[in-house]
Amino acid sequence: AAILCSENADISGFNLLRSSNPRLCFARALAVFHPAPRHEPGAHPAAFVHPDAQVHPEACIGACAVVEQGARIGARTVLRPGAFAGANAVIGERCILHPGSKVLQDCVLGDRVTLHSGAVIGADGFGYVFHQGEHVKVPQAGRVIIGDDVEIGACSTVDRATLGDTVIGPGTKIDNQVQVGHNCRIGRGVIICGAAGISGSCTIGDYAVLAGMAGVSDHITIGARAVIGGKAGVTRDVPEGKFYSGMPAQPHRDAMRQAGALQKLPDTIREIQELQKQIESLKSELEPLLNKTGQTDTGCGS
Repeated sequence: AAILCSENADISGFNLLRSSNPRLCFARALAVFHPAPRHEPGAHPAAFVHPDAQVHPEACIGACAVVEQGARIGARTVLRPGAFAGANAVIGERCILHPGSKVLQDCVLGDRVTLHSGAVIGADGFGYVFHQGEHVKVPQAGRVIIGDDVEIGACSTVDRATLGDTVIGPGTKIDNQVQVGHNCRIGRGVIICGAAGISGSCTIGDYAVLAGMAGVSDHITIGARAVIGGKAGVTRDVPEGKFYSGMPAQPHRDAMRQAGALQKLPDTIREIQELQKQIESLKSELEPLLNKTGQTDTGCGS
């Protein structure tokens, strides 16, 4: 046994593996001791592959998985049981679609993309026009394009564009139960944590971070390397490299000052109420004197 530690860690009595990045080494060690399962190429007898689909001979199509007409599946890609590739969908090489994940019609996945169970790529964007007491659906005719090395968590959804493309940049990692609205453009290496929601037509810059349950209004731009705190509600653009939090989201330092002031609010209210009582008491004491002064006033001034 050995301990992975930093290069300057002061530990004695143990075998040490020193590293400039122990967490990275730990991740790589776990991958060695717990390798991903191997899948034999070919389609399971219980899978459905349309005759007009193009499936690479090295791809693996699991039981009850579906590959519809015109879809293309790259080499060493795995569709696990119950996964779905819609008509004309394109899925690159070495992708993994876990059970129940779906890539709907016309959507495009790059290489080494992972979709966890229940992820849906290319559902209709949420678009309606109110007319004569009814919500009239706006057809969602666009696509979703996902770059290389993207991972999307369980039960997360990326909606297709109304027109054009919803885009997820290379290397972006999306946690479970995240909603990405139609026509969003998310950059490279973005981190989006669990239960975050991004409304339509937003732009998220490269390497930005959205913490858990953050919410972003429509048509918002979040700059590169910006950080949005947990449960923040973003209602205006966020500059590059800034840390915003709170509801509505604002610079983190301002949000913390307001939160601190809010905690003091009950005591402040009590102090104000006490001051009001003292003022009323003083008024009661001074009123007779003021009235007496008014009665003896000669009118000649002072």
